[in-house]
Amino acid sequence: KLIVAEYNSMLFRSAPQRLLPETSEVEEFITDVNGEGDNLTEFMSQVDVMTTIYGVCYVECYKPVGSDIPKWKLHAPTDVTNWDYRYDLNGNLLLDKMVIQLESNDHHSVYRYYTSDTIETVWVGQDDDYMPPVNAEGLEKFDDYSYRVVQENELGYIPVTTIYQSQKVYNGVGTTVIQDVAGIQRSIFGDSAEAYAILTYGAHPSLIVDETTAQLNDGQVGAEPGATIQVQAGLTGESSYVFEYASPDLANLAEIRIGIDSKIDKLSQIAMLRSEDLVKSSTSGQHVEVYDDKLAALIRKKATNLENAESNLWNTWFDWTNQQRPDDFSISYNRQYNKRAIESEMAE
Repeated sequence: KLIVAEYNSMLFRSAPQRLLPETSEVEEFITDVNGEGDNLTEFMSQVDVMTTIYGVCYVECYKPVGSDIPKWKLHAPTDVTNWDYRYDLNGNLLLDKMVIQLESNDHHSVYRYYTSDTIETVWVGQDDDYMPPVNAEGLEKFDDYSYRVVQENELGYIPVTTIYQSQKVYNGVGTTVIQDVAGIQRSIFGDSAEAYAILTYGAHPSLIVDETTAQLNDGQVGAEPGATIQVQAGLTGESSYVFEYASPDLANLAEIRIGIDSKIDKLSQIAMLRSEDLVKSSTSGQHVEVYDDKLAALIRKKATNLENAESNLWNTWFDWTNQQRPDDFSISYNRQYNKRAIESEMAE
């Protein structure tokens, strides 16, 4: 979580620069992109976080009922329950069908089914007497528990943009830069559980007592300081009862802690974050610059992905509003990790 937030803060350290049409529709849209009060920069920041976590996310550009200004809605890949791609005659990959789960609870599930011709909103209830909580025109029942509203897709294509973090593995399946980091983190979590168990058993040892001693004390054998415990007398002068504390050896705790520290160091190196320990362990300033260059390359890659994604989203937005995108339209994200690289950014 902290590494994802660190990447995101680097990318949005400087706000993206956009050259947009100066119209009332655009101004109203960029101040509330998703209908939840998030402006354009805040929304794209959420897109970056989502792609960093999952490797892919989806942004839907839809026109709310009764409004002429489209909105963008962010969907995690877990919200997309089905999809289908195809190639056209020119070899271009096109999204052919898609199902998005908008809501799911104990009462019902709501889906939006996209094709190039229609947009269907489907309500699937859980009870026999289910009725969808809408009073929409064209609402029809097509199953025992299911209702739908079918609308014409004015665009002729599915207004959903698939945004990948880096290279895709399969259509709709991406990879994330923190995949290895997450694997190490899971291993650290397991080691921490082992250390916790050792500390717990070591601080609270088990009481071992023989059956006769327990019976002499009516089963009430106290383990508190100052407790009185009855035992049998030894006939030969040696104690014939058992009353002792037993706890595991704590020597392994040090080995586990060393292993955790080693994994944390490796995690920081893979994440390419300049931690205090990494700087101290570096043999030279040039060694640290190597990590900075790798991190800068990652930030540039993320910036390029977001620029392309936002450009595609704006194309859909202009199609919904029947407008032509201006020739001087431009989007530029911060590509520099180092604050001192602003001069290079301006020159570029």
